[in-house]
Amino acid sequence: MDIYVYILPVFIVTGTIGNVLTMAVYYRKPQRSFSIGLYLFVYSIENTLILFLVYGSSWIAQVTPYPEAENLSDWGCRVAQYTYRMVMHCGIWILVSMTLDRYIYVCHPHRATDFCKVFTSKAALILIVIGVTVVSIHAMWTYELRDGHCLPLLQSLHYVIWNWFSASCLSFVPLLLLFVLDMLLVVGLCTRRSGTDNIGTDLTNTVLGLSLIYLILALPATIVNIIYYIMPGSSFANADFIQGLKHATSVSNFMSCGNQTVIFIVCVTFSSSFRLELKKLILCCRSKNDKTVSSELTLLTTIKDVHVEHLSNDNETRV
Repeated sequence: MDIYVYILPVFIVTGTIGNVLTMAVYYRKPQRSFSIGLYLFVYSIENTLILFLVYGSSWIAQVTPYPEAENLSDWGCRVAQYTYRMVMHCGIWILVSMTLDRYIYVCHPHRATDFCKVFTSKAALILIVIGVTVVSIHAMWTYELRDGHCLPLLQSLHYVIWNWFSASCLSFVPLLLLFVLDMLLVVGLCTRRSGTDNIGTDLTNTVLGLSLIYLILALPATIVNIIYYIMPGSSFANADFIQGLKHATSVSNFMSCGNQTVIFIVCVTFSSSFRLELKKLILCCRSKNDKTVSSELTLLTTIKDVHVEHLSNDNETRV
């Protein structure tokens, strides 16, 4: 409880700052003209939403007497579960799309001009939102508010079937695709001839770093969820098993939260073009601030000179 209360805000604050800076860099014109620039911009927004809507609301419920939104009403329970799934699972498919983009760029460069462009990334993002919506909508009728808590209808056959289907579509399949694409991308980078497209190489290294870190941090939570669903009910009568599962869940949740905080670190580490644009952004903000201060000083000096001149004229008139 104490670790959760004190460490989670650090993840939320640092992750939000990093995501906002990443958004600011990839919103700039040179970066958003690339398909990966758009993906990373949207991915940063997605990470920020997860930090606030999922982890932030959970932390507030822990440290204040106010319950989470999902526990306020039956309708709120259903909408909240649907929203959580939408927000949580769009990110992994965005990452799969980014990695596929880089795989085509590296391993099939003759097809890159057709697929690795901003229009294609926009179409992919729209399809991701539609697909995740279709898969997640079942939460609207498989959850209900009971005894002040939003709980699934575990005995419902629809919940059992759709739960495994959604887990496959939103977790197992994209993780498998991410692993396969990462391996193919590593092989492609090792066998690729060196080129002059430094920005393209930077973006490829950034996406590969993000996807590998995502696999490492998301895998424990996936394993814990599988254990939770396949273990027989008699196992949950064992106090030691329950305690161990709680510890594993807490650790895996913190690791999953790390996926929403690392994008800025990965971009700074792997992309020299990102570091250059970040430096330009900081210098631009500093220049604007200097101009603002200079304008304010000029205005104050002008007002002071006018006031002194007015007093001088008054004295001359009296004389």
